[in-house]
Amino acid sequence: MAPKKSTSKAKAAKKQPSASYSQFASTTQSGARRMLFIGGVADQRTEVNSATRTAMMAKSRWAVRNSPIYKQCVDEAVLISVGDGLMAQSLAKNAKTAAAYDKYFRDWSVRCDLTRRYNLGQLQTMWMSGAIIDGDSFGILTNDPKTGVPAVQILEAHRVGTPRDAFNNTNVDGAYLGTYGEITGWNVYVGDASKDRYVPASAMLQIMEYDRPSAVRGYAVLQSSLNSVQDHLEVFGLEVRAARTGADHTLILKKQGGVLQDDPAAKFSGDANSCEKIASQMGGKMLVVDTNEDLTQLAQTRPSAAWMGMMTAIERDIVRLLPYEYQVTPGVLGGSSVRLVAGRVSRWAGKWQSILIDSLDRVYDYVIADGIAKGKIPDDPDFNRKTWITPRDITVDAGREASQDRADLQMGLTTAQAILGKKGVTFDDTLEALAVEAEKRVQKAKDRGLPLWMLYQSQFNWLQQGQASSQTPTDVADNLDLPPPPSTP
Repeated sequence: MAPKKSTSKAKAAKKQPSASYSQFASTTQSGARRMLFIGGVADQRTEVNSATRTAMMAKSRWAVRNSPIYKQCVDEAVLISVGDGLMAQSLAKNAKTAAAYDKYFRDWSVRCDLTRRYNLGQLQTMWMSGAIIDGDSFGILTNDPKTGVPAVQILEAHRVGTPRDAFNNTNVDGAYLGTYGEITGWNVYVGDASKDRYVPASAMLQIMEYDRPSAVRGYAVLQSSLNSVQDHLEVFGLEVRAARTGADHTLILKKQGGVLQDDPAAKFSGDANSCEKIASQMGGKMLVVDTNEDLTQLAQTRPSAAWMGMMTAIERDIVRLLPYEYQVTPGVLGGSSVRLVAGRVSRWAGKWQSILIDSLDRVYDYVIADGIAKGKIPDDPDFNRKTWITPRDITVDAGREASQDRADLQMGLTTAQAILGKKGVTFDDTLEALAVEAEKRVQKAKDRGLPLWMLYQSQFNWLQQGQASSQTPTDVADNLDLPPPPSTP
């Protein structure tokens, strides 16, 4: 008789290797540690479903409202990343056209949201704050229905979610996915969130930190510290209650009999006549007690040093997800540590600035293209080329870095725009400001009949043609052309 062929069921019944037999200690269970209910491995869009993300978002918003240190973390993250707002500078081929683009976009940025309440800098602040607290934030590229001017409708994270009307298997937590996982559109809640609205991906802006390719929605950046935030508030509240309770009891009367005498009992009970009864026992302001009694003052020992150390550890655990966790005790850092932390902060801010710029590029292109189409600004083949000026860089040695920047500029190793960009200004604006100042100096010298050098610099400078500040020339304001620098003997 021929042997039976093995079936697929028999093969499936064969014992498979499992993590329990692994040689890696991180994959085995031990009685020394509690069991972790971590579930299986899946895409992030499955692990962070709508319910999980909404629960994290609700607790993160609660932490911002109730935890000062959590609110401080969010505010400082927004401050170092956005500051007073990122500014666009056109790189169009024609210089005059580029200047026209810059002026047009800045004029539009003054009131650029659909409600006409916020400027572009405020939108950046709300986008950044929403991305840190909620996990992501949104904006819709649209037009004002009254004027037709381009506008941005800003949305909070809870306004984007799965459809309420009917189930759609292509929608994952508010995002409609295509064949290859690309986002083709979004579902937005309208009004009281009872109606749905479809917004194409080309019109939607999403600001979030992508850490996995399967992610569709983000979660709170500081979500790992939310439990520590709750511990911090509860432990602090309990310690405050204990300290206040101890402050209410300042004196302790120790007795051996355990029963109060009449006079002290009346005194402690608030009897008005007790003062007369114990007057015979008073010596100055000291209360005389019996031989078996002891009246001592309660010493306040709260908060203890151990409690302060525990609170510091909890605070550092809250801010550890940010590059500036030193903020709890900044005095412990030295010079090299400060430079290290400042460098980390700059890199962290640069990462979020690049996330914001990705959406700001689309806003700029949308506004400039609309202006060109309507004939408000001239066309240019490089109309969509631009750079973004970020806020002033964080530095711990401004004088040293400024000196090095000047040396690099003289050697041709950098540009004036690169140096000015660190200060949060543009080369065009600086050059225009210098030209305006020069025109004012020349005009004021003509009006007052003064030599130009007196308005340029009060001490010795090359405009005086070798003369000291005490040697005023006789011919004033006759020739206001800039003389050549004096030659070195």
